[in-house]
This record gives sequence, structure tokens and C-alpha cells, in this order.
Amino acid sequence: MDSKLSEIRRHDEYLMEIDAGTVAGTRFEPVDVEEPRPVVLMFMPYHKDDWYTFASEWSSIEYLARHGYEVISADIIGTGGSSGRKSEPFSSDEAEQASQIIHYLADEEWSNGCVGMFGRSYPGTMGMKAAAENPEPLKAIVPMHAITSLYDIIFRAGIDGGGHSFAGTAHFPPMMQALQAMPPSYRDDEGRWADIWMDRLDHLKEDTPWLFQFLRHPNEDEYWQRKNTSIEKVRESDVPTLAISGYRDGTPTNTLEYFEALQGEKRMLFGPWRHTAPHQGREARIDYRSQMVEWFDHFLKGEDNGALDYPKFSYWTEREGGSKVEGGVWRKGDSWPTVEDSETLSYALTPKGLQQTETFETGEVNEEYDFDPTVGMYSQDVQGPTTDRPLDSIPDDIRSLTFETEPLSSAVEFTGTGEATIRLKSTTQDPTLAVRLIDVGPDGSSNIVANGALRVSKRNSTTEKSLLTPGEEYEITTKLKPKSHIFEEGHKIRVAISSAYFPFMLPTCGDGSFTINSSPDAPSTITFPGKVHSDQVEFSNTFTMDEPDESVPLSGDFVSNASSNWTTTRDHRTGKVISETFDTRDIELPHTPGATMTYSREMTASVFESDPLSWEVDAEIIIVLDYPDEEIEVTANTHTNTDWASAHTMVVRDGETLFDERWRTALLDTVP
Repeated sequence: MDSKLSEIRRHDEYLMEIDAGTVAGTRFEPVDVEEPRPVVLMFMPYHKDDWYTFASEWSSIEYLARHGYEVISADIIGTGGSSGRKSEPFSSDEAEQASQIIHYLADEEWSNGCVGMFGRSYPGTMGMKAAAENPEPLKAIVPMHAITSLYDIIFRAGIDGGGHSFAGTAHFPPMMQALQAMPPSYRDDEGRWADIWMDRLDHLKEDTPWLFQFLRHPNEDEYWQRKNTSIEKVRESDVPTLAISGYRDGTPTNTLEYFEALQGEKRMLFGPWRHTAPHQGREARIDYRSQMVEWFDHFLKGEDNGALDYPKFSYWTEREGGSKVEGGVWRKGDSWPTVEDSETLSYALTPKGLQQTETFETGEVNEEYDFDPTVGMYSQDVQGPTTDRPLDSIPDDIRSLTFETEPLSSAVEFTGTGEATIRLKSTTQDPTLAVRLIDVGPDGSSNIVANGALRVSKRNSTTEKSLLTPGEEYEITTKLKPKSHIFEEGHKIRVAISSAYFPFMLPTCGDGSFTINSSPDAPSTITFPGKVHSDQVEFSNTFTMDEPDESVPLSGDFVSNASSNWTTTRDHRTGKVISETFDTRDIELPHTPGATMTYSREMTASVFESDPLSWEVDAEIIIVLDYPDEEIEVTANTHTNTDWASAHTMVVRDGETLFDERWRTALLDTVP
């Protein structure tokens, strides 16, 4: 790795012509490094001129450029400063766009012909999609929190799901609704930016809001399937991949599926992170940026360095009850354990609580549970800012059907992807089954370890519903989110079963109940890869990760006045619960002296305890572009409930309304 950090020259208007139109990029040139240079691309729909480049990903962009890489931040066709129209997300042509851009960059006179891709979330997914096409100049990718299936996030909530998710209704759709109405923040002298903006507003009037598209396709039909990253193509790809995911993010199962299919050189970092970069996490911060540069140095520069000396699979094991800063250890392996291919532990629901399945010999469980749609408010590990400590889950646990062990005489390890198999009878045709695995400390504190939730009518297939017959018993299996965690000696393991994971998943049926059954000959169980540590907990596969390299700042210099809050409330008179999140930040726009962008987001979900179908979700995104000579404000609102959804977008320029459109659609995907 270069010891001398390069200065960076920014080219705000770097235009690339491909078949679909003109792609707008920003080029970050390392001026102190001789040409030709390798190139890394971040390809996205999030506006390369402002919040994503300079507020979200700047620390990684700057690190790469200062270490000798040409970095290109580019807008997908139909977004940001690029020409054209984008009527739906994750469209099937995006991989071809990326492939053509890769060839374009490889042919530049300042390029050495070797291109990499990186990025978090949507940009990371673009790297995976491009690699599946195997363009020859693409030599390596570093996707972070990427997805193989958008349906998995919108309707499964990143677990088994099948019902509407909070992220699918209140986060991604209104955010993109606002970004699509916003002008490119970089203004070229010829006025290209204004032509693109006016054209996009015209398209916005005609296009179906993305929220409506999602809600009109509750089954995983062709609409969703054409957006998927082809696992078959991934198996044929040999593009070296350094994949990153986090236990607390919504996408780990997607990343694990992708990583397992890869046939070429691959490494994975799997940590305790939410939707953030490993050098900015809460529980464990590591020198991810240096490892990313080493990966690219090896495959884009041909350096014989230590990139391949890292473990194939690096993962964080939680200790001390979980969620503690630096409360764990890094371990290494060759793959991620599952119940199908690993040594497992199984715990049964019994009249005495939770006990190892092989010891369940007498008695049986026959417990009725009345639906409570408010459960989940205190188990939102992925909710809130990335620095938040997870909440104590006790308020949810007392509203659930719970089973727990006696205090453990020996520590129990859970490392892998587990599953819950539950026998139930329901009074309704389309209930949700939610299962939470909890670490209970000696002081009674409860910390969520893993969770699974399933719209039971999707138990056999995501392509169609199979409604239950009320009163008939079914054996339902739902996967648990992957985790590596030690239940310490003296702690208890608790399983909490409920009909809701609100607002992470939204209720799918009206009031009712289900009965949980378990007996020695047919137990309801929690099974996970792991072991009992009969003596002191010791690992033979631990190693040390370096602390983040701070020679380049860990966060950007362009953000100020950032604030956020997250509240949950319950009206004890009416039984109404409300979950609210709000965040805002001001962003300096370096391409225009004196210009700033303010991005504010508010999301609210509510439901009455007595009526599961009373749920409502509201979101509001406000973006203000403040230039020395004018101000542009974009407001996007969405509302969703059981029966209908609405969207509203308004654009105001110096007090004059340029755009004001409202949409509304009926929903027909709940069963009373």
C-alpha cells in the first residue's frame, strides 16, 4: 500500500455515453500518482453530486482516491444528473449499463484497463449484478450490505417475512420519490441540469410511484424476479469478491446466499453492524478501508500483498450478553454454518420452559395466545441510528408467549443460521408468526439475539398464498437471522413467540389467536448451529482485526448539524402504540461555493392493540437545496394502511410551486 497519500482533483462533470443515454459521473483523480491508474466505480440512483457521495460514502471514496485510485461516482440512467427515464428500481437493464460503463472506463487514456466496483446497499448490489455478467475489465468488487432479492427486503423484511415491511413502505419508496423530483445539484453552465430536471418531472407525473408498484405485487412474481441478481450467473462468475455484511442489517441472508454461490476468489467480513461501514460501526470498528485497498491493489494493480492472507470468512462472536462495544472476538472459518451442514443444538418448548430437546420426556404444551399487534416495538435491532444500543426487549416479551431455560450451568454458543419449527393452530387464515431468541442476563435484562418472522400463508412459496384452515394444526418453520453469540454461564435463553413484529413487519390479518403445541414425540423447537462449552469458553480460531486507519478521516467534512431521534410510545387508555424516527443533516455541496443541501426524514408507524388491521405508516422526506441565488424545496409524503396507500410530491422554487402531484391506490392483500 502506498505510504504517501495523494491529493485529489475533483471533476464534477464527467459524462459517459452508453447505449441507454448519457451517464453523469464525478471523477476523483489522484493527481500525485502516475498514469495509467486503476479505476473503481460506485454506480447508484442516489445522486452522485450530493448526499450519498459527500455525506454517506465520502470516507471510503477519499480513502481510495488518496491511495492512488481513480474513483468514479456515477448516476444510473434516469437518476441524478444522468439522462433518460427510470420507472422502477433495480431494473433488468442496470447490469448492462454497468458493464458498458466498465468498458468505457477501461478504455480511458488515464486508466490501466482494470476496473473495480464498490458500494453499500444499492451501489453494492450494482457491483454484484455487474460481476454476474463477467465483463472482462472488471477485476474485483467490494459489495457491502448488498441484496440479491428486492422482494426479500420489501416483503420479507430481510427474514422470512411475506408481509409488508416498514422499510418497504416508509423508507426506500418515499426517499426515491423525493430524489426523483430533485434537480441535479451540480449546475453546468450550458443548463443541461435544468433540461434533465424538467424532463424528469414530466416523467414523474406519468410513472406509477414505486411504493404502489411494490404493494400491487405482494407475491414474488415476474415483477420481482426480473430484479433479482441471478444466482446461476453468480456461480459462473469468477470476479474476486470481498463481501461485507452485518448481523443487524436487513440483508445478511442475501449476502450469505451470494457469497456461497461464488466460485472465484472470495473473502467475507461478517460483523455486528447495522446498515453502515465496518470502520464506523458501534460494537466493533475495524480497518475495513485498508483491507478494501489491499483487495483492489492485488487484483487491479497485480501487487503480491496480503489480500489473500485474510481468512475466507471472518465473523464477530458476541460475548457479555451481546450489544456491548468491543464485547466480543473476531474468529475465522471457511464458510457460514447452517442447520443443514453443521453440528446443532435443539431446544424444545416444554411445560417447564425451554429445555434441550433430548431431555423433553413428559408433559405437553397447549398454550393459546391472543394476537397482540404491538409486539416488536422494543425488538428493533436494525432501527434507529447506527450508533444506538438496542433496546431491552422486556416490554415485548411480556406480551408474548415465552419459554426460557434455567440459568445456564455452562455457556452455550450459537454460531450460524438457525430455525424455529412451531406447531400451531390458528383461528385466522393468514396470521404472522414471529419468533425471537433472547439472551436474559442475571439482572433480568433482555437482549435480542436472533429473530424470525413469517407470514404463514407464504410458508410454502413466496409466489402465492396458501391460507390456513382455522382450527387445523400446522408445523411451521421459519429461519432465524444469522448470528454468532455466546449465552454466558448464569444467563438464560428465552424464546418469545408472538403474532407480530411491529413495525418491522406490518399485520396481515385481523384479531384472533393461535395455539402453540409441543410434545415429546412432536416437539416445537429452536435449532441452531452451535455447542455447549462445558468448561471455560475458549476458541481455537480467534484473530485480531486492526483498528481503523485514521490517516484519512473516518467520516467526511461535508456534514453538519446532524441529529436524530427515535421514540416509541403507548397510550394506555386507547392502546395505541406509535414508533417514530426522525433524522436530519446539512450537507455542504463542494461543487458550488456557498450551496448546501438539507435532508430530513420522518417515519411514523402506529397500530391499536385491539385491532391489528388499524395499522398506519406515514413518511415524509424534505430536501432543501439552498444556493446563493435561490432555494428549491422538495417534499415527498407517503401514507399506507390496510386498505389504501397514497403519495404526494411537491417541488417549490423560490416560493413558486413547480410540481404538485398526488396519487392514491387501493390495497387488497389482507385477510380479515
